[in-house]
Amino acid sequence: MHWFKAAGLALALSLLSGGLTANPAHAVGQVDGIAAEAAAAADAAAGSADVALRASTAGPSADLEDGSIALATDSEEGLSVTDRDGTELTLGVPGEAVEGTVVAGNVVYPEVAPEASVVARPVSDGAQALVVIDGSDAPQSYEFPLRVNGERSDLRLASEGSVEVLDPDHREVVATIAAPWAQDAHGRAVPTHYELHGSSVVQVIEHADAAYPVTADPKVSLGWSIYVRYSKQEVKDFKSKAAYMADGSMVARLCAVLPVPAAAKTICIASTLIAFGAINETFSKAAKENKCVEVKFSYSADLDGWKRYKC
Repeated sequence: MHWFKAAGLALALSLLSGGLTANPAHAVGQVDGIAAEAAAAADAAAGSADVALRASTAGPSADLEDGSIALATDSEEGLSVTDRDGTELTLGVPGEAVEGTVVAGNVVYPEVAPEASVVARPVSDGAQALVVIDGSDAPQSYEFPLRVNGERSDLRLASEGSVEVLDPDHREVVATIAAPWAQDAHGRAVPTHYELHGSSVVQVIEHADAAYPVTADPKVSLGWSIYVRYSKQEVKDFKSKAAYMADGSMVARLCAVLPVPAAAKTICIASTLIAFGAINETFSKAAKENKCVEVKFSYSADLDGWKRYKC
């Protein structure tokens, strides 16, 4: 469901069901078609890219207010987000090495595995890498290697299911991968969790009985903001509970998920109570429009904004 932390940049991963083994060769026209379909599926699931890509000899990239994003055309090089202080987090693309192609503001790595393509693009606060996959034959685990400043990252699994990414030199938390969520085509929750394999995060999605496509949305944040994202079903659950729970109880539920000390959660509750009426209205509109909601906090857990979005 959620994603968190470190200078205003974020790297998001969304999965829409599928597999990760060697892929057969395809004709150029067929590959272009696969890439176009994958980009369309990613846009339908997460909304269109809202930051324009810039072409360069090094590959597509984008400048953000708090840093920059580089999307390599070679899938083996992956996606890199660099903050304004120079910390670089690189996320590997799962599956076979393929050449990426630019499609409508996205970089698509077509068929990194049978029935599985990766769609990468910049967003206002970072980058997204969406794996678009189909069907019950898809494996249930997806591995994303992480590097900090070119070195293998140290990872730590937190109690609520999120993952902390540590600077290998100073042992400081430089990014956080939020606790994962997954839902099927009908908005039903699909069991999912993280496992750590060395410097890689593996998301396990138990999708055998799900309606396809299945969408899962872990996010990696490299920034001073904490983002909490709610799926369509969670938005509806929130709205139904808000109808009979006191505002303070609902605010406490909103703040409970933040990966911050208890003292900071008190700050979250105080700032969120002031704006709860407007937040509740956003959840109400999102529930009616069948959309998701994102709530943004500062690193100190002050409320910093919220919005509904197509998902």
